[in-house]
Amino acid sequence: MADHPDAIRAGLQFTESQDLHIKENFVKVEEVKFLVIPQQYLWAEDLSNNEKILMSFIRMADQKDHCWASNTTLAKWTGLTVGSLKNLIMGLKKKGYLEQVSWDGRHKRVIKCLK
Repeated sequence: MADHPDAIRAGLQFTESQDLHIKENFVKVEEVKFLVIPQQYLWAEDLSNNEKILMSFIRMADQKDHCWASNTTLAKWTGLTVGSLKNLIMGLKKKGYLEQVSWDGRHKRVIKCLK
């Protein structure tokens, strides 16, 4: 959502209609009772189980072809430490699953699923 701290950190701005659409369709992770692991990740032999789960959460949080969730948020969702999460993201970028769309050098990072 536009007022979500991660969206603010990423500098995302939405029109009123986009914000309403996101609020109506946004799924709070705390309310998720199960996580769907897309088939391309489930059967990928080059992904660890943690990478499959992380990619599934990133895909779930994908808004407008990118994911603005911070490492802290993704770590909370996956139950991983921020350090482990950073290592997984670096590995997924090397494997061609993720691309870093933007980074301000400190706080704002936006990633995009490539596969």
